[in-house]
Amino acid sequence: MMEKMAGNSKSRTTLVIVLATLGGCILACCLLGAILLPPVIQQAREASRRQQAAENLRQIGLALQNYHDTHSKPATDPSQAPANAEVPESEFGRSPLDIHGR
Repeated sequence: MMEKMAGNSKSRTTLVIVLATLGGCILACCLLGAILLPPVIQQAREASRRQQAAENLRQIGLALQNYHDTHSKPATDPSQAPANAEVPESEFGRSPLDIHGR
């Protein structure tokens, strides 16, 4: 009977050591992930911002091209026009380039 208890105690100790080692490995992996993840997320955000900026510039280019095709002249900046110059108005009562509502 004593031999069985001695063997059982040894297997319990081995199991505890295995579980502690496994827990330590899991904790180390979690910490490593927590250290490496923020820079990856930041890079993804920056790439998304660059892509959004490029898309915005593309949309502006398409709008200018559409204006040129519709009016057969390039779009002008109303703020650069002389004070007495007449700025064309759209059907909404303001210049198509006047994004600030001035």
